[in-house]
Amino acid sequence: TEGARLKLRSGRITAHLLGMEPAEFPVLPEIPAGNGMTLAAATLGELLAQTFFAMSTDITRQTLGGVLFAHDGEGHLEVVATDGHRLACRRLAVAGVTAFREIVPRKAVAEIRRLVEEGDGEVNLTFGDKHAVLRRADLTLITRLIEGRYPEYQRAIPATCRNLVVVDREALTTACRRVAIFANEKTNQVELEVSADSLVIVAQNPELGDAREEIEAKLEGDGVRIAFNARYLLDILGGMAGASVRMEMNDGNSPSLFTSGEAADYRCVLMPMRL
Repeated sequence: TEGARLKLRSGRITAHLLGMEPAEFPVLPEIPAGNGMTLAAATLGELLAQTFFAMSTDITRQTLGGVLFAHDGEGHLEVVATDGHRLACRRLAVAGVTAFREIVPRKAVAEIRRLVEEGDGEVNLTFGDKHAVLRRADLTLITRLIEGRYPEYQRAIPATCRNLVVVDREALTTACRRVAIFANEKTNQVELEVSADSLVIVAQNPELGDAREEIEAKLEGDGVRIAFNARYLLDILGGMAGASVRMEMNDGNSPSLFTSGEAADYRCVLMPMRL
């Protein structure tokens, strides 16, 4: 080094790379240890994998452009993302933490997912006033948090529904992928027609044709006809871990609630499209 310059030499070439004075390097923020929690790296990766897809990409809705970590101070953590059309919420028991609500931005979420996928063991995630810190055995990541108030997402989760549909998750996923090939490229819309013992998925495209596929289903209620964005529906089904999925609906104009048939700690809400 020559002052603030780095000298590089190889064979017959010499180059100088301009640097900065060390005093100009940003001071790393101090993060209080009070709101820290230790999780298995695989668990944190799962929490983010089940929610990140619902983050908003609308730059005018800044608070929705990240994942919310909300702890009630009574042993329950909820990780949430929503873009106004869909919502994903995963609940996890985490003891010994004071209450907080913090929003981790999109880029940091992507980086954290990459880091936890690369390693195993445990990670510590600590939240300060404006920053969050992820600590792994050999690495520390610091990110600014998104400022602002996250919407009261609980209000978007339907409390009661008139129709309950239970289907095989893999069967619904496979059928939706096949039928969605015929969906309109702009809307990506597929229709679900639910009756006593079956669910029919329909897609139509005036320039391509149409397709419909029927799968077995169990219905409690009167039946319903509803339309969804196929990509949004597939994102939700991809986050589910159980063999079956429960879909709770009121009608074709109201949001639907999706949960796993084996666990109630992961809930997704999807707004319908106009038929």
